[in-house]
Amino acid sequence: MTTLKAVEVSNPYYPALIEHCHDLMVVLASDGTIIYQSPSALRILGYHPDELVGRNVFPLIHPDDRQRVIQAFERARSERGETAKIEYRFQHKHETWRVLESVGSSVLGPDGIRVGIVNSRDITDRRTLEDRVQHALRVATMGRIAGSVVHEFHNALQIMMLNLDYLVEAGT
Repeated sequence: MTTLKAVEVSNPYYPALIEHCHDLMVVLASDGTIIYQSPSALRILGYHPDELVGRNVFPLIHPDDRQRVIQAFERARSERGETAKIEYRFQHKHETWRVLESVGSSVLGPDGIRVGIVNSRDITDRRTLEDRVQHALRVATMGRIAGSVVHEFHNALQIMMLNLDYLVEAGT
C-alpha cells in the first residue's frame, strides 16, 4: 500500500510532491494502524516506509504523550475538518525521540471507510533551540537579580563603613 499508483493515475504531480516533501504524511486506519507512510519517514525518523506500514502508530509515541495523542486522534475521527496542532515525541528508529508537530483530518477513503490523514513536521531542532533560549533568558535574569542583590549589599556595606569610620574618629 505504500505505492502511489492510485494517486499517479489521478494526478501525475502528486507523486513528485509527496516524494520531495520535507514533512511526514501518513494515512491511519481507525485503530491507528499505518496504511500509508510517506518516503520522508526514512530521512526524519530513520524508518523505511515499508517498516511502518501495518504497524500501529501509538506504541511509537512517547508514553508521557501517548494518551494525549490518542485523545486528539479520537477527536479527529469524530469531527470534520482539520484538527488543532499537537506536539508530541515520536521514537526514531535509533531509539532517540523526535518532537513532531502534527495536524490531521478524517476523510472517507476510496473504499468508503474513514481514515485519518496526518501531516507532521519535525520540530526537534526548533524546540531544542527554544529551550536553549529560555535557559539563557533564565540565566540572564538570575544574573540581573544577583547583580541587584550585590549592588544593594554593597550600598549597605558602604553605609556601615561610613558609620564605622565616624565611630572610630569620634572615639579618638
